[in-house]
Amino acid sequence: MLALYIAMEAEAQDILDALDAQRLPQQPIIGTYYQAGDILIATSGKDLATGVDCVGTEPAGIVANDLIVHHGVTRLFNAGTCGAHSSLEAQIAEAFLVSPTIFSHDHRIPLPRFEEFGMGAHPMPKEIPALAKKLGLRTAILSSGNSLDHTERDLEIFLANGARIKDMEGSSLAWVCRQHDIPLTSLKVVTDIFDLPHPAAEQFNANLAQAAESVTAVTLRILQEWGLFDN
Repeated sequence: MLALYIAMEAEAQDILDALDAQRLPQQPIIGTYYQAGDILIATSGKDLATGVDCVGTEPAGIVANDLIVHHGVTRLFNAGTCGAHSSLEAQIAEAFLVSPTIFSHDHRIPLPRFEEFGMGAHPMPKEIPALAKKLGLRTAILSSGNSLDHTERDLEIFLANGARIKDMEGSSLAWVCRQHDIPLTSLKVVTDIFDLPHPAAEQFNANLAQAAESVTAVTLRILQEWGLFDN
């Protein structure tokens, strides 16, 4: 079974509507689940203390593991937004498929082998470049962290690993999928150019609606390519 993970409800709503997804009667404590035909759709859910979307690596990892262990998911598709480095020369709302690798830039453990574990370097499926070419998309290396902004050290690691886009869940999803030996496809759409003087948070708020439209459009194209959506 394929599961589609989308961290934020604002990114997911149009996809849920397009697929006529139905909220499952039994819900986990962390995450919100929907069914659309053969596709299980999960968002990160809402934090009980603050009411906001549970963005970040921790909720993503918990949801991904639950989907695989308790719902029989054998393939995970993550669709969502990202920040891009200016060197990528990306446009706002431009979509990328992640390949060949996903890293972490703020999981620093300067101990033998633990450093490698923290960095991640999770390989993506080899067929991703061919899918990107068919859809007319570029590919990029993704790096994940738990902050919308970044430190100088974060940026050093990010660039050293060849990453050009960053999010807050990809590395966690990739790690869980790697432990279970199932494939992950990751679609990321740009909301902000994070190394510009203009704060990333302001860019994100200004561009989220436009980026979400692109997330929806490209997600549906990919599902159609896989024979899971008939427009």
